[in-house]
Amino acid sequence: MAGNSPVVSGNGGTGAQGVLYSLTPHTKSLWTYKILHNFDLVDGDGAPLSPLTIINHELYGTSSIGHVGGPGGAVWKFSRPSKARAPWKKTLLYSFQGSTDGAGPSGQLLPGPDGVLYGMTFSGGSANCGAVYKLKPPASGKGSWTKTVLHDFAGQPDGCNPNNFGLAANADGTLFGTTVGGGANNAGTIFTLKP
Repeated sequence: MAGNSPVVSGNGGTGAQGVLYSLTPHTKSLWTYKILHNFDLVDGDGAPLSPLTIINHELYGTSSIGHVGGPGGAVWKFSRPSKARAPWKKTLLYSFQGSTDGAGPSGQLLPGPDGVLYGMTFSGGSANCGAVYKLKPPASGKGSWTKTVLHDFAGQPDGCNPNNFGLAANADGTLFGTTVGGGANNAGTIFTLKP
């Protein structure tokens, strides 16, 4: 995908909820801009804010507004079309419920073993402080993805509101991240988490 990697915008487009677009190098000074998908609430989600994750030529990302305008946000993927002018195929992987399991996915999705995706939500959860979650694909490749909350942030002295930098992992799979609130001084935390 070098030179033509799709990107998301958090607003604009026909539905005013953001777009998936590509920029292709041109022989002259200007690049070619092409909208690949218009997000809107009818389509299922809006306001994609975090960078895309590319796995096996498919694009994975999140939106801060949930399925059909729900409060929680969504995780989705886009598959490249087999024909040059055909639209990209969008698949909704998970729609957050808000207070029960997190809201407002924050940061780039982190790929893990066996197709697992790790991510964070900025808010929602029991204390409205966000959560770290794992999404597991269906074993057969068809069906629903399974979401597991790995940590439900509690504020003080725990962290609150993971920021948009996303998660990192070391060789043994331990996750690392930061929050903008919570902690001993309510000034944020740096945390580790073993899934």
